[in-house]
Amino acid sequence: MLRLLVLILTFLAMPGVAVAGGKRPVLDDIVITSSTSHLLLHGEVRDCCSEEMQHALHRGTPLVFTFEIELDRTREWWVNRSIVSLTVQHTLSYDPRTQQYLVTLQERGNQLIRTPSLTDALKLMSQLRGIKLVPATSLEPERSYILRVKAILAEKTLPLGLHHVVPFISLANVETDWRLVEFRY
Repeated sequence: MLRLLVLILTFLAMPGVAVAGGKRPVLDDIVITSSTSHLLLHGEVRDCCSEEMQHALHRGTPLVFTFEIELDRTREWWVNRSIVSLTVQHTLSYDPRTQQYLVTLQERGNQLIRTPSLTDALKLMSQLRGIKLVPATSLEPERSYILRVKAILAEKTLPLGLHHVVPFISLANVETDWRLVEFRY
């Protein structure tokens, strides 16, 4: 009985699902630009989808990628000032009737994009293109800022409130590390 308990606890303590051939997802190619009216964010997640995620998608479970974005103004000898903290979601579902992938991009007003290609759908899911962070007028010229970005690709939870019965178990999410970009405006 003790061996079974140790085996179950060891299994539950293991990290989350492996992604894209065992590679950890990485948030890459982060670029901050400005338009005439806003500060814009661009970036991409590499190695973002495992076979397990693809099987779940084809069985009817939508994939949700959540991007957490924080922008602070750095201040010497004082606590940084938070400028903006926002969450952007991309959702991918599969329609077996039409054999099309449906991608919903929150930053584009929940625009729905249909594509027959899983590769194209995952490319749309993994990219941040022109995310409006803040109006350019809210930034002070010649000041330093820090942008933090993270992508959560799969959240692991215990079913049916089991976390109340076994509260010490923490399942690992599939997510990128926080990426920091320091810049002067």
